Amino acid sequence: MQGVLNDVLSTMVAITEKKAAAVKKPAKGKEDSKKLPAVPESVLKHRKRRDALRARRLQVTLKRRSAAVNKRKEIFKRAEQYVKEYRIRERDEIRLARQARNRGNYYVPGEAKLAFVIRIRGINQVSPKVSNFVTKYSI
Repeated sequence: MQGVLNDVLSTMVAITEKKAAAVKKPAKGKEDSKKLPAVPESVLKHRKRRDALRARRLQVTLKRRSAAVNKRKEIFKRAEQYVKEYRIRERDEIRLARQARNRGNYYVPGEAKLAFVIRIRGINQVSPKVSNFVTKYSI
């Protein structure tokens, strides 16, 4: 990505140098006469500023693109790592179940150890299942 950035910047510098080298030489008889330039100074300043902005914008976009490419690679690597981890876990579960079966035992896989508990103030106007649960666990 850096190579592309350097190539683009070098071509922009070459174009601006060509524009600077293309200044018209005065005619033979009119060298001493003070004549206004063909292009006003304000226009020249505007062009210079516009070229600088274009170069800066180009640098920023190339930098963003390279950052995006790097980020996508990192995200892909992370996703591969997750897939690998879950495959290993799944294979372990299968291995443990087979091992238990061969030894004449039962394998009970692990369950989630997280519970969300919400306290309800009273059990009036609550469905029977919920009220039963609340009284059972004395919430």
